[in-house]
Amino acid sequence: MTSAPSITVAEALGSMPSQIANSLGDRVLEKCLTKAGLPGNVSDKLGSYIPEVALNRFLDFAAKSAGDDLFGLHLAHDLSVTDYGVWGDYVLEAANLRAALERAARIIHLHADKDTLEVRQGPNSTFFRYTFGERTSVGYRQTALAALGPMLSVPRYFLGSQWLPSSIGLDLKETRCEAQIEAQIGTAIRGDRSCVFLEIANSDLVAPNPHGTEGCTTVGDVKRACRGGPPTDLVPCLEHLILQRLGSQDVGLDDIAWTIGTSMRTLQRKIDLAGTNFRSICLSAKMCKARELLTESSATVSSIALQLDYSTASHFARAFRKQYGVGPMEYKKLKITQPLQLS
Repeated sequence: MTSAPSITVAEALGSMPSQIANSLGDRVLEKCLTKAGLPGNVSDKLGSYIPEVALNRFLDFAAKSAGDDLFGLHLAHDLSVTDYGVWGDYVLEAANLRAALERAARIIHLHADKDTLEVRQGPNSTFFRYTFGERTSVGYRQTALAALGPMLSVPRYFLGSQWLPSSIGLDLKETRCEAQIEAQIGTAIRGDRSCVFLEIANSDLVAPNPHGTEGCTTVGDVKRACRGGPPTDLVPCLEHLILQRLGSQDVGLDDIAWTIGTSMRTLQRKIDLAGTNFRSICLSAKMCKARELLTESSATVSSIALQLDYSTASHFARAFRKQYGVGPMEYKKLKITQPLQLS
């Protein structure tokens, strides 16, 4: 199978879209999303995933619009793992800080397929280390700075909102803004490192859960909320991205290639290696959406055809019947909720 690009949950955007809208205006937010190739409502869709290159591009354009080289750091102040829904609940329901960090490291693959979190303990300090899957693509600087918000939110949940790490590491490969970052955060910055990290005193790791007991959220709950985690193969990933865009954005090969940060030719070659073609992938996504609309809404066949970019209702009905052996209205009347076998 051909592997998917680096993908993260849409909840990784957290409050960033609203922060950008509040500080720079709705038009700038819309431009940031368009520049990144992201749907306007993507952050509202639970269980949705976005390419990490798109996240980098989104923040990079926002920073340039603001004229602020540390824009990601300003966003970080209002970011928290609580933005991640059930994923964050599971982390923060741990018995103590050490257990919370270990939980985060254990389930990071459900948040982003190629990101890593590590907990490395030394004689006096423990390093909570985060490596982003697309740390070499354009715009990563802002993503690294913004990532400090969710990372700091975990120990601060256990130790109080004023807690500071012994030091912070940033993998920005330059040190020109270290003094500014230190002044804003209030602790030592170590630049030119291989990851983003927090240095935490070992004595802080035993800080108990402020609510006194562990919560009841399980890894199973996280898996269900995250739909089992990001799609790790290319074709399911492309179907997911196409589904996000149906009815609101173009879904051509060039549009999807831009969103995942590659060229049309490269994407076409990878699709060929996966043994399929882009038209078939689009058809699969459209039929999935059609089934959902037919069984979960009162949408007419004509409106569904329009949303799925069919020129006429009859063209849509013909494609649906070819795929499933029954027409859309027959399917709707039968209230079939599982895909039929291909005829």
